[in-house]
Amino acid sequence: MIDDIKKIDDEVDDLITAFEISDEVSSDRFKKLKQQDMEFESEISSQDPKWRQQRKVEFINSKLIDIINDIGRYEKVIAMCPDQSSWFVEMVKEEFLADLIFKKNKYTMELQMWEHYNDVDLYSNTINSFDIETAADTDCSLFVDIKRKDGRRSWSLCPFHTDTHPSLCCFGPEKGFYCFSCGEGGNAIKLVMKIQDCKFIQAVKFILNK
Repeated sequence: MIDDIKKIDDEVDDLITAFEISDEVSSDRFKKLKQQDMEFESEISSQDPKWRQQRKVEFINSKLIDIINDIGRYEKVIAMCPDQSSWFVEMVKEEFLADLIFKKNKYTMELQMWEHYNDVDLYSNTINSFDIETAADTDCSLFVDIKRKDGRRSWSLCPFHTDTHPSLCCFGPEKGFYCFSCGEGGNAIKLVMKIQDCKFIQAVKFILNK
């Protein structure tokens, strides 16, 4: 029963996505469909509280897999270039890789929120969804030792592997971090969790000084 419902709801999501990118569909029709989907989710969630959480985690994970695969392809292209400071490498990083990393960080933040959905309920008196979003969007450069700046980007030695040349890039508020050597990346919450060796809620409170 739940599997059948999940399949139908996934089809609704696909239809909504198609409507979002289509200029021919009226906004009123889209809003009506979106509202029906929200009501559907609410009704099923009331019967099975964990259903919505599991569905969101599965959906975000599938998106992350696609994005990570795309990032890997561009990284292979960059690795094949003999001159890592060439205009071509910089163009690939700026025009293609940076956007994928931003999407990866965005979905990573959403995944963390949904994976710790029950934890947030337990800590609702001190932490809420707005706090989590604010913490995740914090500039990652605040938590590492910045060695140089390149326009909007800040570079640091990566704390997750032996690094002699700054390879960890902080993209600024809301855009997270990414190491171009080891591939570690994410948002401020993930960075603090790894550096401080703490759990999700503890990292949020650390970032917000709570």
